[in-house]
Amino acid sequence: MDNLLSTIRENPLDYLPEVSLMMFRQFWRGYDFRCAMEMRPHDWRFDRRAFTGWLARRFEVHQAKALNDVDIVCSFTSNEVDAFYRYFDLLEEFLKLKDIDNHSIVPKLESKTLAQIVKEIRERPAIYLGAAAFRPCYSYLIGDESACKDLQLPINEDRVIFENFKVWVETKKNQAQPRPWYKIISFWSGGLDCGHTSNGAFTIFYKWLDEYASEIGQPRLFSIT
Repeated sequence: MDNLLSTIRENPLDYLPEVSLMMFRQFWRGYDFRCAMEMRPHDWRFDRRAFTGWLARRFEVHQAKALNDVDIVCSFTSNEVDAFYRYFDLLEEFLKLKDIDNHSIVPKLESKTLAQIVKEIRERPAIYLGAAAFRPCYSYLIGDESACKDLQLPINEDRVIFENFKVWVETKKNQAQPRPWYKIISFWSGGLDCGHTSNGAFTIFYKWLDEYASEIGQPRLFSIT
């Protein structure tokens, strides 16, 4: 198994905001896309399509061509934590097979700044996240950030601004004992994660992001209007 995957499996909270297979999927997308953008792809050393097919056969899931590996594992586990560990157990079993080709096809993507990605997620969340929801959004962004650190990329101005935004949320918006920025946003949404209402976490995230950007004199930095 790839060294990064092994490390995440053993110490998930060093990389993920919570132990969850769904959050790992979005972290993975953010990490993988950033590596591809920088033309330093990380192929994770296994073919996900082949793994998905193997899972479908193992669990006797028929006509599951539209499903992916994460969806299949989540369907046969009781909660997101169990799904996380079960996924890695199954992956380890899959990788021990000798009659499969574990080489994945690595995409090449146009390089984008963090601000561009945040704006594109805002405009077309379904493409990046599957739906307008905050939990997958911040997991994706954490994956992008982790890839930047591992690749030792220079910290651009928009990334500095976003880091300062996190501090701003944790100080100005918290009104309680210290906690991570994304938990504060989720708290003030009342647990409503979506972006389809004015008090959903996804909506609050972008509302506060615009508020902070205006305070520092760059009101259009993350705006799509």
